[in-house]
Amino acid sequence: MKKWLKWVIIIVIVLIFLLITYTILSILIVGESLDPTDCEKITGPLATSRTVECYLDIGIKLADPNICEKITEEQPAYARGKLYCKAVASRNVTNCDSLVDFWKDRCKAILLKDSSFCDMKEGKPSQGCLNTIENYESYIK
Repeated sequence: MKKWLKWVIIIVIVLIFLLITYTILSILIVGESLDPTDCEKITGPLATSRTVECYLDIGIKLADPNICEKITEEQPAYARGKLYCKAVASRNVTNCDSLVDFWKDRCKAILLKDSSFCDMKEGKPSQGCLNTIENYESYIK
C-alpha cells in the first residue's frame, strides 16, 4: 500500500474519532446544564428530539413553564411533550389531568413522587418511570 494512502486512512480515522468524541461530550454537557440557551446549541443526528428533551428537562427542573414554550410543535409527539413539560413545570398536579395516557400518569408520578402511577412491567413500575421520578425528585418540592 502506498505511504500516502496509509496517512489518509489514519487521518480519516482520527477525524471520525474526534467527531464521535465531540458528539458524546456535547450530549453530556447539555444534559447537565440548567441553561436553556444550551439547548439551542444541539446539533447532529436527532438534534430536534434532543433539543425537545433538553427544554423539557430544564423547564421541569427550573419549574419554568415558559421554557417549555420553546418546544416546537412540528410533530404531534412534541406537542404532547410541550403540554407535559408545562404541566410538570407548573408543579400543580391538577394540570396533569389535561394530559392523556402515558403523559398523564408520568406527570402525576413525578409531582406526587408516587410510583403507583407508573406504567407497570411484570407487576412492577417500569424502570424508566422510576428513573424519571428520581431524576426530578430533588427539584419537586
